[in-house]
Order: sequence, then C-alpha cells, then structure tokens
Amino acid sequence: MQTSQASSFRAPLTNNFKIFLGFILALALGGVILPLIFFNQGQDQGLLISLAVGALLCLTLLPLFLTSTRIDLLEDSIRIRTMCLFSTEIDYAEIASAQVGPVTGLKEGAGLRLLGGGVTGYLTGGPSISLTLTSGKTILASVQKPDQVLAALKPRLP
Repeated sequence: MQTSQASSFRAPLTNNFKIFLGFILALALGGVILPLIFFNQGQDQGLLISLAVGALLCLTLLPLFLTSTRIDLLEDSIRIRTMCLFSTEIDYAEIASAQVGPVTGLKEGAGLRLLGGGVTGYLTGGPSISLTLTSGKTILASVQKPDQVLAALKPRLP
C-alpha cells in the first residue's frame, strides 16, 4: 500500500562524534598554530600565518559538527543522505525487509561506510534501521527513533 505523503527523519551527529571532532580540532590547532607562535621570533608574518591556518582548520572542521543523516520517505522510494555528500535512493519494491539495526558509534565511523559483508552504512552514530534489499545487500541508516521510522516505512513496502 503506497501513500503520497512524504515523511522526513533526521539523525544529527552524536555527542561522542562531536567530542572526537573537538579533540581532533584542538590537536590540529595546537599542532599547527603553537609552533608557529613559539618559533616566529618576533615576526608578525608568522603570527598572521598561524591565525590564517587556524581559521582555515576551523572553517573546514566546524561544518562536520552540524552534519546529519536524513531519511526521506518519498512516494515510490526512500532517499537516504548523510553529511550532505553521500546519498542513495531505493525503490520500495527493492526492499525485502526493514528492521531496527544496531547502535553505531566511533568504531563504525560516520558518513558513507562500507562495513563488510555487503553492508553499507549511512551513519552519524546512534540507533539505526537496517534495510535488507532483494539483491541481498544491507543498508544501515542512522535514525533517532527507529520504531517511528519503521512505522512510517513499513506500510509503503510491497
């Protein structure tokens, strides 16, 4: 039974990933800026370079703090996007089963992940749903409330 109403679900990056990114940002800033500050020997040019490098690092990493996985239940398909870069669209007819998936974290990573055994993840950490396709492949997608997503998805499946 198909429905024409679209539904969207968003799973932001988990706090563990945000803490990890903050740690990476602090290490990168410390590793690049501090040596330039300490060893510039009174030259203003070295200080400007260190500030510019620090600003570029922040501009590069800060958008990752706002990333999420988004699931859109469309009329004939499901669209899964993560980190605004990676996406897939799967026709409902290609989905053999849908169920609650594992809780993912730093070990599995974030973004588009090839997890082995024919499993592809669109992950930002935390709870997930698992879609088994008729081809035998499995798609994991991070969601905040798996039961809510499955309740909206299952009536759309053949």
